[in-house]
Amino acid sequence: MECLPKNVTYMLYNESEIVYIGYTNDPEFRLREHELAGNRFTRMDLNSRPLTAEATKIKEAAIIKAYRTKHGGRLPRYNNNQQVVI
Repeated sequence: MECLPKNVTYMLYNESEIVYIGYTNDPEFRLREHELAGNRFTRMDLNSRPLTAEATKIKEAAIIKAYRTKHGGRLPRYNNNQQVVI
């Protein structure tokens, strides 16, 4: 039996600023993790339909690449230590 896709990409915002781009298979749990880590944000937007794990990683990398292109090469505030390669 084939597994159904269950991963989604998401962005955390502080007002209108994107502060994190990521993916998860459990948005509610991941939201709590960000809150417990002390990350400051005002909302979480899911921005993909459910995808396979591999497709989600590719989509996340593409979103981060587009963000960096628009923001002088920098990552969102809470993606600081992330290495993104497409």
